[in-house]
Amino acid sequence: MKLTVSIQRDHEGKSLHYITVAQDINARKSAEEQLAHALEALRANEGRYRTTFEMSTEAICINRLSDGLYVDANKAFLDTLGYEKHEVIGHSSIELSIWADPAARLRMAEALRTSPICHNLETKFKRRTEQRSGD
Repeated sequence: MKLTVSIQRDHEGKSLHYITVAQDINARKSAEEQLAHALEALRANEGRYRTTFEMSTEAICINRLSDGLYVDANKAFLDTLGYEKHEVIGHSSIELSIWADPAARLRMAEALRTSPICHNLETKFKRRTEQRSGD
């Protein structure tokens, strides 16, 4: 319980009366505790996600849908394509020219326009070393 007390005084400073407002803050305290627990669970989930993402032997990348720029890529992705992380993040697959068949990228983009998941798209990518030999 939270109490707020205010005193009303006359022009000479004598107390006339006081007003007490009692506020039940149990619900707020409970909500704050639930929020703290939820944030802790979120941090734990983020840690598990990060570990899974980084330790996976599958090549995984995260791109922004709006412009295709890489937001993150795991070690397996970088090793598979022959890049360092700083060379990938903030660039698009088009800029890096990793698609051996650019039409496959268009098929993937079209599939993602109609569904949140694109399954069984088989394609080949160009490793960075392959691109440099053709420069």
